[in-house]
Amino acid sequence: MAWWKDFAATLQSFGTILFAVLGGAWAYWKFGLGQERYPHIETSADVVFIGQHGAYWIVELVAYVENKGKAQHRMAKFDFDLSAIEKQDDLIDAEEFGGQVLFPHPIIKAGSFLADFDYFVIDGGVKSKYSYVTKVSKSSEFLIFHYWFEYGDKRKFSHAAERTVAVPSSTIQA
Repeated sequence: MAWWKDFAATLQSFGTILFAVLGGAWAYWKFGLGQERYPHIETSADVVFIGQHGAYWIVELVAYVENKGKAQHRMAKFDFDLSAIEKQDDLIDAEEFGGQVLFPHPIIKAGSFLADFDYFVIDGGVKSKYSYVTKVSKSSEFLIFHYWFEYGDKRKFSHAAERTVAVPSSTIQA
């Protein structure tokens, strides 16, 4: 019967090694190759015209950030800018923007959604909305809203989104 105990002990040892190797391979695939240790971010931008007041439109600049991953996401340097083309402007192709149309009138340059915070955190599976309310001259014809943020970890990646809209010619009907 001693041989049976030796055989069972050997089989148990091989089983332990096999499950350790399989567990390690699963962890490497899930968190290494599958990158579940990182957030999976989707972004979009919007410009919402609230209404007119005097010579201005009141607009809300909206940044949507959705973390479709499982890992928490920390955003640092969450900045934006807003620029316009006025009705009297000629359209100019800007080489510094790859030949895209230049929006020559900055309305907000280097604004920040962070305000007095060092960073924002979005947990996995959460969609967050960040907004900033400002004014835009009625003489503006088109706007480009662009925002970007840096990941708050050691990878030093950044992410950006933008939205280009026409300024309405009259009051919006609700």
